[in-house]
Amino acid sequence: MILCSIGVVTWIVWALIGLISGYMSGRLLNGGVNSVVLNVAVGMVGSLVGGWCFLSFFNDSPYNEVLSLLSALVGAIAFLWVFTLIFGRKGNGGDDDEA
Repeated sequence: MILCSIGVVTWIVWALIGLISGYMSGRLLNGGVNSVVLNVAVGMVGSLVGGWCFLSFFNDSPYNEVLSLLSALVGAIAFLWVFTLIFGRKGNGGDDDEA
């Protein structure tokens, strides 16, 4: 089973990638969807799923460690993007510069 062959350090690194990407997206989106905490959680889930999916499909790649980290980053970005599309950005208090 693929879950048993993945080391704990790999899971932790994937989670850290999700944490950083969620935090950065929250800062880039001016608070993001709801809060930085929610963005971090969604980023972590995305990176864990992205990294796990890569190793599930391409386990025998000679560069699987580095490529799984990149796929974790892509997974976090994809989850955050879809989450933002579905739930939208929070309101900005009505200061849209409408005259």
